Amino acid sequence: MTGLLMKDLLRFRWSILGMLGVMATCGVVFSMRGDGSVSLFCGMSIVLVLIITDSSFLDDALARWDRYALCLPVRRRDLVASKYLFVITLAVIGAALAFVMGTVIGFLCQELLLEELVSSIAAAIGEGLLIMSIQLPLIFKFGIKKFRFIILGAMLISLVMISLLPLLNLSILMTQAWLAPLAGLLFLGLSYFISVAIFQRKEL
Repeated sequence: MTGLLMKDLLRFRWSILGMLGVMATCGVVFSMRGDGSVSLFCGMSIVLVLIITDSSFLDDALARWDRYALCLPVRRRDLVASKYLFVITLAVIGAALAFVMGTVIGFLCQELLLEELVSSIAAAIGEGLLIMSIQLPLIFKFGIKKFRFIILGAMLISLVMISLLPLLNLSILMTQAWLAPLAGLLFLGLSYFISVAIFQRKEL
């Protein structure tokens, strides 16, 4: 299990660093605007990092990794679990990067509100995990090649939804935001069992 997770992390380490560069550039733009759009930035950061999950499925499909992996002492359940652990790991990385860059933006804009920042990150994590909990079973069912256009549309919709976060009542957001990651993890757990059932019956 650890080996499968490390495979994806090591293979996409440069992509993660590239996302860090994109986030840094966006951070400079937001800080120059001076409007402290921290919520939008945090949401974009986490969604950008989670997009790497789709790339991992595409690379596996091109390399026919699933067929090769099943020749090893690896169960189908392990392959599914490694992708879900990869999603959670990316969400943690995205949250950490968003917190650092959001703090920098808030400091430069002289509008650093840690409570609002943490709430925005928590809400974005919850939404990101919810999106992935829907996507992953569909990817295991239809494959990334057939589903990539729908995934692109889902990502665009998620960015629009995240852009609306600043319009929400921040008092409600700050008091209930901690529920978002928990809800996301709950849906992700249910999604895992669905994906396992799908992948167990899938012909490779």
